[in-house]
Amino acid sequence: MSEKKYPVKRGGEYALEIEKLAFGGAGVARVENYVIFVKGALPGDRVKARIFKRKPSFAEARLLEVLTPSPQRETAPCPYFEWCGGCTWQNLSYENQLKYKREITAESLQHLTKIQDADVLPVMPAEPNFGYRNKMEFSFSDRRWLLPEELGK
Repeated sequence: MSEKKYPVKRGGEYALEIEKLAFGGAGVARVENYVIFVKGALPGDRVKARIFKRKPSFAEARLLEVLTPSPQRETAPCPYFEWCGGCTWQNLSYENQLKYKREITAESLQHLTKIQDADVLPVMPAEPNFGYRNKMEFSFSDRRWLLPEELGK
């Protein structure tokens, strides 16, 4: 039996154009209509990414470099954003966060329920935009947390 042909290789590095955001916050790119999810990428970004997981219908890739930033990309207010992982879209304008949350909700309803053109109301903005969330995740270790400058490349 022959092995399935994929348009990307595991471990391969590719320049990708990010089209949209997926549920969970990853950027979506395509190579020969094969979906690739890139965490940390935004719509309009051109990125260099390395494939680390490959499945029959999609792949997952690590963001290596933003080659051309999206006009929607902005500097995250938190100095730990790049490596903490607690806030997915701090580098995306708040107006666009609301827009994409609505699009993802409509797409999820369509995909899961087969309801076409569901009337999804606009997402209600939070005031203030920062400092109100109550989700916390904790990691425990017998070694101290290393800062990025201590890790090196």
